[in-house]
Amino acid sequence: MSREARFRQLLGDMRLDLADYQQLEQLLEQQFKGALGHDAATLAETGERIVTLVGRLDGRRLVRRELAAQLLGRPRRLSVEEVLAQLPAAPRQASESLWATLCGRVTHCKTLNERNGRLLMAQHDNLERVLFGEKDIYVPL
Repeated sequence: MSREARFRQLLGDMRLDLADYQQLEQLLEQQFKGALGHDAATLAETGERIVTLVGRLDGRRLVRRELAAQLLGRPRRLSVEEVLAQLPAAPRQASESLWATLCGRVTHCKTLNERNGRLLMAQHDNLERVLFGEKDIYVPL
């Protein structure tokens, strides 16, 4: 694969990732609403869709690492920013903007996922208290 083809694939995959992260954000919002509404069917269906989507994103992440290694000529200390710095000025600016937008979307989805995890864990803890009572009520002396 030529150097130009590697850059094209890298940028094309970044655009696909951006679209998929927008979809992931929507799914995480659906998951949150399902958790708030104690809707097991929504949680199960949304969870399956999230797992599928994250698998696709992770696959492209692995390809991106390989492309970065090829473009930088080294297997370690890879940096998309360093790869993009090799582009001429105009495409570099557009590519860096795309990368920054993608990084922001990733960070936002991580925040939503952590929020959902905290909500689900709190609900799980509450359910355990209802079903089994408080833990450590009677502590041996």
